[in-house]
Amino acid sequence: MKREREFRRVIPRIALVLAAVVVVGAALLSRASEPGGIAVGYVPLPTHTPTPRMPRAFSLPGGVTDTSALVMVQGSVTRRLTIWSLGNGAPPVEIDRGLRSSLLLPNPAGTRVLYSAGSAVMVLDVPARRAQIVGELPEGGDLIAAQWSPNGQMIAYVVQLAGERVSYVAWQDASQPAREMMRAPRGLPLDVAWLGDGRPVTIFMGIGPVGGLEARPLMYNWMTDERVLLPADVKPLLQPYDPGRSPDGREQLFPMIDTSIRPVGGCPTGRIGLFGEAWLPVAQAGSGVPHDVAFEEKQVLLGRPTWLQSGDVLVRGMASAACGGSGSGLYLGAPGEPLRQLARAATTLDAYSADGAVSGLPYAVSLDERYVVWADADLAAQRSIVYRTRLDDGQTETLYRTPIRAADSPMEFKDREMVVDLVWLP
Repeated sequence: MKREREFRRVIPRIALVLAAVVVVGAALLSRASEPGGIAVGYVPLPTHTPTPRMPRAFSLPGGVTDTSALVMVQGSVTRRLTIWSLGNGAPPVEIDRGLRSSLLLPNPAGTRVLYSAGSAVMVLDVPARRAQIVGELPEGGDLIAAQWSPNGQMIAYVVQLAGERVSYVAWQDASQPAREMMRAPRGLPLDVAWLGDGRPVTIFMGIGPVGGLEARPLMYNWMTDERVLLPADVKPLLQPYDPGRSPDGREQLFPMIDTSIRPVGGCPTGRIGLFGEAWLPVAQAGSGVPHDVAFEEKQVLLGRPTWLQSGDVLVRGMASAACGGSGSGLYLGAPGEPLRQLARAATTLDAYSADGAVSGLPYAVSLDERYVVWADADLAAQRSIVYRTRLDDGQTETLYRTPIRAADSPMEFKDREMVVDLVWLP
């Protein structure tokens, strides 16, 4: 009887231990697919960027909070990464410099931004003002495309090398080294996307079953290091960052820009093309699929199309000073219909190099698509001005001006202060 009573007293303890083991085991199993390890990051020293003028009080657009911020790239040479908080009067803060490309890609939550600097792929934690390395760029490499995973935990990206292109997948917290997914010759386009279950995909160009070119998706499983070729028509392939694709996914816009048509003193015209839902590089490689011209403005270089939920498209345009320069600014319209100039800009093609002209006049749309924030470069005044424009009527107000530079240092503005790219975080 005594042993029986002791055994009965022990039973609850055994049950408690078994329950603990089950809980711990379940937790370990649930973490088996999560990255482990210790993040080794890079924390640049923030420095304040002085500004002689604080923005006046303004009401934040709907869907945006008082923690909103602009993450900007300033200076065509120094390429400084700065953060300017819209919700208070604090000056912009410099986080990093020497950015390699103008690719700034916010995560789905709007709290982190992917960029590249030096020989690294970086993720900036905006609220913490902290950046860390998530991947290394091979020597001579440049980040040319990227997509955040739908849950914002990982990033798939493409690096351009001298003789090839390579796709990678990385963890946003740098808890594991980036993994290589696929290599292809330089002349073979590569893109990245995600499956609905969170597995990364590399899209490349291949030969179809009856000849001709088609998009081929290659799925990568980072847990087993396996690569599986998926059916060409697999859907959906998720690309959260694709502003040129229509809301229903059936059409896409692309700039038809040839930088060779920009002779000194010339007046180039750059159009916006319209194509179906197929992978665009296949069509551009000469598959015979026709495309239409969605927008064209005489003597204006159109680019950076963003499709809105309303069905309208926001487009930036730049003109040469030799052609009057009045065509520079933001345009709004529906494909196949005339564009209307929403806001006029002082900047001209002369403020940018041939490569910079493709991505010049940066802008970002608010979450509720009621406003657009954009940066104008006034070479005569030697300063950049950040504006906020209402999309329904074009009403515009000034948010920020860069410091005035001395007349005896005309290159200081372009080299260090000019806003060459920006993203708007909620």
